[in-house]
Amino acid sequence: HVLCYFIATNNTPKRIVMHWLTPLTLILAARDILSFTAPSQVARISHSKPLVQQLSLLSQSEIDDEIKSIQEDLPPSQLGAWIPLGSVINLADVTPLQLTVCGLDLVVWNNKTSTKDSDNNLQYSAFVDACPHRLAPLSQGRINPDTGCLECPYHGWQFDSDGALANIPQLDDNRTIASLKQDGGATSLPVHAAGDLLFVFIPSDVCGESWPIERLPESHYPFLQDSIDKNKVYYMRDLPYSADMLLENFFDPAHIPFAHHSLQGTRDDAVPIEMKVLANNFTHVEASFLDVSGGKDRDGVLSFQRPAFYHYRTKLNSTSTEERANLLVFVTPVSPGKCRIMMPEFIQKKWFPPFLGHAGTNRFLNSDTWLHDTERNVRTRDNPINELGGSVAVGSARAEKKPFMDMNYIFASKSDMAISVFRKWWSTYLSESPINFYGKPPASAFTGPALSRAQQIDPWENHAKYCSKCRKSLRVIRKLQKGCIGIAASTAILLRKKPIVAIASVFANLWMKTFLGKVATLIEGNNHRSEIGDRSVAAMK
Repeated sequence: HVLCYFIATNNTPKRIVMHWLTPLTLILAARDILSFTAPSQVARISHSKPLVQQLSLLSQSEIDDEIKSIQEDLPPSQLGAWIPLGSVINLADVTPLQLTVCGLDLVVWNNKTSTKDSDNNLQYSAFVDACPHRLAPLSQGRINPDTGCLECPYHGWQFDSDGALANIPQLDDNRTIASLKQDGGATSLPVHAAGDLLFVFIPSDVCGESWPIERLPESHYPFLQDSIDKNKVYYMRDLPYSADMLLENFFDPAHIPFAHHSLQGTRDDAVPIEMKVLANNFTHVEASFLDVSGGKDRDGVLSFQRPAFYHYRTKLNSTSTEERANLLVFVTPVSPGKCRIMMPEFIQKKWFPPFLGHAGTNRFLNSDTWLHDTERNVRTRDNPINELGGSVAVGSARAEKKPFMDMNYIFASKSDMAISVFRKWWSTYLSESPINFYGKPPASAFTGPALSRAQQIDPWENHAKYCSKCRKSLRVIRKLQKGCIGIAASTAILLRKKPIVAIASVFANLWMKTFLGKVATLIEGNNHRSEIGDRSVAAMK
């Protein structure tokens, strides 16, 4: 109860935050970098070594030739990218659900027709979220309890797990389902579960990537098989800025003492950071860093592997060459100005309520959701603050200097090196991708009204609507609140002859109902806008 209260009132003690609610210090990953390895006919790339090591020995033209040779051997339908979709367990009871991936609205659903069905044996499907009949959103339909098929909300057309048309209630007597199956089926995309992490294969013409479909995520990404073996469950969250802005932020350890003050380290940790480029090629960008965290020296590596995996790892101590991963994040581009992340839950204990862990992770991520506003400043070129030499110009525009990668940044110290390295890598390898992937979004994508802080940190829209565990906890909280009212009313009636006891019981139960309402805001947000902080918890300490 005390823990819930502290979170709900934004007064969480530093000790609790640091040791219970900070995902960066608790999420486990591993070390080695695995990547794409070519089919056996491409002899130059070995299956026995991480690709990042092999590519460092090749020129860029040789790398391009290796990738091209693989692509030429496969039909277009077999090329694309496995993009993270969500958690098998946390999506179990919320489907059918619309999830946008790379600008494509998908309906994600499973064959669970009863609460008795095991979450571990669920079969997931992902269709384009439009019924072939009249293009109604299938995500607004239901799973038919008799057939286990996805049923369109408009006219009741049903589709099996492969997208095949299974039933049309209005079908003419002289026609058959078989005659309509070819054109009448839903547009289905391949789905693969790597342990608890669900992936969808997005075609090359949508995402711009050309990885072979046979290259499954657990073979492509480091640490994923380790997460599978350890039965890790994944947390997912939408963030109100583009995927490349997220990665730029991840390559900036200098922001942590300030943006995440008291959540991970403190402002006193700010020091000049030594950095060095370790990898810069088609698949990877990596940089080492030496900084201070929690008053202790930290020797680490920042790493991104296309198309969707980021991690950072640190040495165990100053004399050791052994490393451990401190953060493992799978990134899903959603649309310009929006991305989604998935990472292992940092506390997986039967005694620990999952919604509290999710609330703690939300709290940490909320401390720099103002990157939404940063991105709008950066990418709205008609904004007078970006006018070269303008009277209200900011950054390099004020100095009438050419912007760095169309961004009016001023790099004032070596601590900014990894940001520069990432942006140059992004410009070379990803900036020309589709805008709904990692491509450079047009300024027109940011002309609408900015999100308010309440919208930026809304726990329901950004997390709980995707999370079975948080929804279940909210239902329990609502039942407990009703129970408090019932007990208060009952004691007031039954203990009329003991007025002091009756009054105490009524007040205690009404207080508990109010307290539970505070806890519920961790899941569904706070409708009392005056109770939402104007700034992040880090800035207010």
